[in-house]
Amino acid sequence: MQELVAEATAGSLDPAVVTSWLHLASPRVRFLKSLPINSTVLDLGAGDGALAIFKDWLEPLRPDLKLYAVSLGAGAHFHRYEGYELVDFDKGEPGFGGMVFDAMYSSNFVEHIDGGIDRLSEFAFRRLRCGGMLYVEGPSPFMEEVPRREEFHAVGLPVVCGNFRDDKTHRATITLQTQVERTQAAGFFVEESGYIRNRYIEDDMLRIARRDANEVYATLAVWMKYYVSQYAISTKV
Repeated sequence: MQELVAEATAGSLDPAVVTSWLHLASPRVRFLKSLPINSTVLDLGAGDGALAIFKDWLEPLRPDLKLYAVSLGAGAHFHRYEGYELVDFDKGEPGFGGMVFDAMYSSNFVEHIDGGIDRLSEFAFRRLRCGGMLYVEGPSPFMEEVPRREEFHAVGLPVVCGNFRDDKTHRATITLQTQVERTQAAGFFVEESGYIRNRYIEDDMLRIARRDANEVYATLAVWMKYYVSQYAISTKV
């Protein structure tokens, strides 16, 4: 923890550079911006709908993408989507008139549902066209070793969720290898997988987080430092 505090005083990058590179270097934004033209995309566990912002922000702009959201409640950015359905995934599935999608995106959703990656992959296989793309990001087992959020708050880092148990709605973690194996077993070819790190900006994110009480920067920087976020990009075969 002391090493992390020291790193929070380092760095001198322009905050605008930090913000743009945080997103452009992330696999989630790269996935979205690299999809074929006019793709239909289902955003599972869409939260506030922030994914849609990237259609019109940061090059290349992708206004051609058609996004659909699934969440427990309507998010602030849902007006940017072609449509949305409010569904508890543990009790039912989104319909969208039986629509088949070109891509499916899921970030920090799989750890909140019964059946985890098996349930999500099975659903994705049924609702994606052949050759459709799947992005799944969630917490690694390393998150269970991260200090609790109160410990970060004590040193001036306003982390929202540090340790896996900080969020009472979390179910369980699985290893990246297990995620890949179960995704493949569901009928997908895993093209890419890994952990999200960005060493160029992590220390600056911590510095800005302490200075401005920025919860997003604090949380994401800690997650990167501790290898919390694991992801896999797959194609339905």
